[in-house]
Amino acid sequence: MLSDSEHPQCHPFLKWAGGKTQLLDKIIPLIPDEIETYYEPFIGGGAVFFRLASQRPNLKAKLSDTNEDLINGYVIIQNQVEDLISSLDSISQDYFSSNDKEKFFYKTREAYNTSKDKLERTKYMIFLNKTCFNGLYRVNRSGEFNVPYGDNKKPKILDKENLLSINKLLTKIDADFQVLDYEQSLELCKKNDLCYLDPPYEPKTDQGFTNYTKNSFDQENQKRLSKVIDRLTQKNTKVILSNSESKLIHNLYSENKYTILKLSALRIINSDSTNRKGTVELVIMNFTHL
Repeated sequence: MLSDSEHPQCHPFLKWAGGKTQLLDKIIPLIPDEIETYYEPFIGGGAVFFRLASQRPNLKAKLSDTNEDLINGYVIIQNQVEDLISSLDSISQDYFSSNDKEKFFYKTREAYNTSKDKLERTKYMIFLNKTCFNGLYRVNRSGEFNVPYGDNKKPKILDKENLLSINKLLTKIDADFQVLDYEQSLELCKKNDLCYLDPPYEPKTDQGFTNYTKNSFDQENQKRLSKVIDRLTQKNTKVILSNSESKLIHNLYSENKYTILKLSALRIINSDSTNRKGTVELVIMNFTHL
């Protein structure tokens, strides 16, 4: 193994709803020491993947999401990090020198929603994530990013050190990124593989909100996911699932069949800061961790 000094230490380049940074010290120890391939079909910000990969330089990872811009962002950092850094440096300087930062934000949001260039879209996505309201990524039914301006005082639009660390990490390990539905992405899973699944959570109440993309992840999707996990279990593929402590999730995953852990977490993305309170999340595994 590489020495600690050679492990690229990095963190998510985007703030993402449901990010697992605060739970890493509880989730990472659950992952078996010996796995063939690591699958994460709801990659999101990638907190679990980044921590795991920094500890396991021989990791082979299959990473996917249905969000094309998100996956494109990873690929751009993997293959064109210097171009991205230059682009972010330029837009950062333009933003901070602007006399009307809010107008600059909305002009950039419009450019993002119309651009077809992959590098440009990644630049805009990162810029908007750092300067929009609460760092939220959300699109409407037409697929247009529609989060309003956040009036952040000192947004770190360009985090050069972290982008270079991510690039270094992605050149050290075998990491493959694809735009895929989770069911399709897991078709090749086999015995001794590990799948970490962090889907949009099932709301605990009818007022809960999980639709951050144009294709919502509803109860039927939760049920479809549970059937996929059942099939993976039959193939002896190890699975770790994160989800909410809701009635539906408890009904889908019997404690007679799965190991269920409860983890305390803090909801970070909420329009009302007073509602960012502690909550309980479930970690569901189809194996017993010793």
